[in-house]
Amino acid sequence: MARHKLYEIERARYEAKRAACKACPQREIEHAALLAEMGIKLDIWELTIYDRPAVVAALEQASREIRRARRQAKAAAQEAI
Repeated sequence: MARHKLYEIERARYEAKRAACKACPQREIEHAALLAEMGIKLDIWELTIYDRPAVVAALEQASREIRRARRQAKAAAQEAI
């Protein structure tokens, strides 16, 4: 029971700091919009996309592939000159 009380106190401190942060509400709005665009619905216990490691890994892989394709296209354009 003491552990739960400690959790509640720490959570209240976190929420107070978060409420005072000017960037947090905007970030939360952008995060929700991004998840909606990707069609991802988080469960109640999932706070962020990082609670789904498989999704994060897939997004990182896609990002690497896009960067690689851009570098190749840029290199091809440079060679064509």
